[in-house]
Amino acid sequence: MAEKTWQQYWLDNYNYKSPETQDLETYARTLVFGQKKGKPQTITYLPWAAAERPFKLQGGSIEVIKTSDNSIVEVDEAVVGRDVDPQTGVVTERVVRSYFINVKATWLGQSYIERYPLMSASNEPLYSWSQTDLNKAVQRAKTKAIAIVSGIGYKYFEHTDLQFEEDGGELTPGKIASLEKKLATPQPTPQPKETTKTPAPAPVETAKETADTPSPAVETAKETVDTSSPTVETVKETEFFKLPSDSEKVPEPTQPAAAKELTLNRVEMENEIKEIFLSAKQQDERNKLYNFLIQHKTTKISELNDRQLEELYKIMTE
Repeated sequence: MAEKTWQQYWLDNYNYKSPETQDLETYARTLVFGQKKGKPQTITYLPWAAAERPFKLQGGSIEVIKTSDNSIVEVDEAVVGRDVDPQTGVVTERVVRSYFINVKATWLGQSYIERYPLMSASNEPLYSWSQTDLNKAVQRAKTKAIAIVSGIGYKYFEHTDLQFEEDGGELTPGKIASLEKKLATPQPTPQPKETTKTPAPAPVETAKETADTPSPAVETAKETVDTSSPTVETVKETEFFKLPSDSEKVPEPTQPAAAKELTLNRVEMENEIKEIFLSAKQQDERNKLYNFLIQHKTTKISELNDRQLEELYKIMTE
């Protein structure tokens, strides 16, 4: 009789048919972690000790991997932007750090490393932690690594995974995709175009009728328009080509000055919005930026116009 392969042993564990996992379902626990639309949200999970017992009996082993500095916490760094001081030219990098626990599970010649993030009870990233936080992360990573490599308790991860459960207050990738679909499908732009087109022909037709009728008023209007054309040209010349020494004040410099002021304010506003986003401790604060960008069908702050940027700045600094 041919010996079983590791895949067959894995399926026996998955279906609770192996001798070590036949009573495994009796250890399952159900947790109520919130409500959605008035209904309680529950998750069924397997305690770490119940998963480790059959795993050990089948010759499995667990190892918590340490980093080069003899720590069990792995630090992942990513540069998300650079700020340049306009006066000194000094470049300051903005770095986001994430923290993980790595647990290796070995079973029947198969190995798997679970890279588990350090998170709070509300699934928020931790930037400081206690021994209890580390222990919880190790046990959760261990249970998941055992399930993936051996099939023990794998069914509980197929239906839902609490660490990635969609929360009513979180903007998950699934919600972002659905929002993008909703924004892409409705196109109410043709309606305003029709309303603007309808009143336009009326004055044009009346203008043509009055023009066709040989009334003296229309002729005088034509004459005044013809005679006013050279005066328009002379106004343009005086506005744009006068020397600075001229006594007359030209209103042109006010517009470029306002434009320069806008560009300076724009850079400051963009930098402040990014700083607020990176330093936000609550997901709801970061969602303000996500929701606004999705609403305006873009993924970059730099693609917003000045009015939209000012609106986003007010939202983020409230």
